[in-house]
Amino acid sequence: MPAPFDVVLCGHLCLDLIPRMHNVPPEALMNPGRLYEVDALDMATGGAVSNTGLALHRLGVGVRLMSTIGDDAIGRLITDYLRGHGEHLVESISVIGGIPSSYTVVLSPAHQDRLFLHCTGTNSVYQAKDVDLSVVSQAKIFHLGYPTLLPRLVDNDGDELLTIMKSVSQLGVITSMDMTLPDPRGAASQVDWRKVLTRVLPYTNIFIPSIEEIMFMLRRADFDQWGHDWHSHVDVTYLEILADELIAMGVSVAGFKLSHFGIFIRTANHLSWSNRTLIDLDDKIWKGVTIYQPAFAVDVLGTTGAGDSAIAGFIASFLYGYDPLKSTQIAAAAGAYRIASTNAHGGIPSFDAIRQRLESGWQVRADRILGA
Repeated sequence: MPAPFDVVLCGHLCLDLIPRMHNVPPEALMNPGRLYEVDALDMATGGAVSNTGLALHRLGVGVRLMSTIGDDAIGRLITDYLRGHGEHLVESISVIGGIPSSYTVVLSPAHQDRLFLHCTGTNSVYQAKDVDLSVVSQAKIFHLGYPTLLPRLVDNDGDELLTIMKSVSQLGVITSMDMTLPDPRGAASQVDWRKVLTRVLPYTNIFIPSIEEIMFMLRRADFDQWGHDWHSHVDVTYLEILADELIAMGVSVAGFKLSHFGIFIRTANHLSWSNRTLIDLDDKIWKGVTIYQPAFAVDVLGTTGAGDSAIAGFIASFLYGYDPLKSTQIAAAAGAYRIASTNAHGGIPSFDAIRQRLESGWQVRADRILGA
């Protein structure tokens, strides 16, 4: 019998190849012709389907992973890895012949954010027909990850992405979407993201990209001028205005992952939850809420998948009927657990363990967004 599930994860799936680089300084990546010793190579599935899906799985949520792989060694490594977490996790993974599986080399030098070298593979042909609506219709929440790395979805101003999100929304399933930062020199940088989001967000209930991702899409001049120093310029008012723009496009829960500055969440005054959903939602406590949650203090061992883990924490809390504040806290906590571990998927504990640690008191970092 198929395993029960509440959340379907669709979109980007790949294999991450992660050399342990804890003794490699960040400046080493800029010095060609040199050899630097690294430790063992870690392998784990990557992409939103895996990262968010496995984090939800560890949080006790029933999930169905829905994506594509190639008929090759990388594809077999992907399915073997997922089976190691549960045989049912590969039930909706489809194989496409003649196209390589997707993989990413993750370079994460000591005390520095990671750098990605990515092969799109089967993700290059991912499209609406790869989403099995008969399976999605059985879920409470649908999460689509990384259309920024799924070129067919965003071609023609997002026709395929619109088809997916509109079709799922019409099923009465709550929808969520997450992004990655487009390569400024890649095809995704040429997409009219404002037009894509304007078309798709009316069918997206939850949208919590990183601040850099949404600045790239809606505030490109700021992104180009400020770069990774965005936190010296972005204040709470800036976040509120940007979130309100997303809400005006149709989102019910808008927010931004802020790296080591935490998470910002703002909700609409008029919520567009589905009447069909079985989630016990109290509209009174979700309407018109603004929350800034600083990041929790941990020793950072690796940042890969931190944002996906935070999204998983938020979705799990939302699914379990928690209020916006607690959901945002658990999201930040799940992200913190992830970066405190070298294991791409092993650092996330049970949902109860996260809740208990929060209740016992967990120190937050001193970093704050301007004006917070």
